[in-house]
Amino acid sequence: MRQYTGSVPDTLRAADWRDLALCATDAYRAVDFFPNPTDKPGNATAVAVCETCPVRLACLRDALRQEGGRKAVYRDGIRGGLTADQRYSLWRSAVRARAKARKQPKPPAPCGTPAAYQRHVKQSEPVCKTCAAENRKRVRAEAQAWRAEQARNAAPR
Repeated sequence: MRQYTGSVPDTLRAADWRDLALCATDAYRAVDFFPNPTDKPGNATAVAVCETCPVRLACLRDALRQEGGRKAVYRDGIRGGLTADQRYSLWRSAVRARAKARKQPKPPAPCGTPAAYQRHVKQSEPVCKTCAAENRKRVRAEAQAWRAEQARNAAPR
């Protein structure tokens, strides 16, 4: 059997925000960042450390990305300065806000545009003068372009 002489891939990860987190330093090793949810003093201590952490927002963003839509019972610890329940509530409110933003009706097209003319016609409302004039211009331009195309095609070659 031959000896493997290929290179081994680098398994070290690049430096990132985790290297700057206070919870990763020796000074805070005694703090429990995964306290029992009913342990109010333990939660308060971990949250207090997180609030002074320089990478708290990156940690929270990472926690929300990793946990996604998992229920609070499937989330653990204090991350980004929030408990599992708080992170779940934050995630749910963000989902609701995105859904609400998608449901916002578009403002009606301004008069004088083809979309506004179509809106008047579809809703059986009287077409305003601006929309009617712009529609006449558009129809005339389309008819003129069509006639020019027909003339080009009919011309002897």
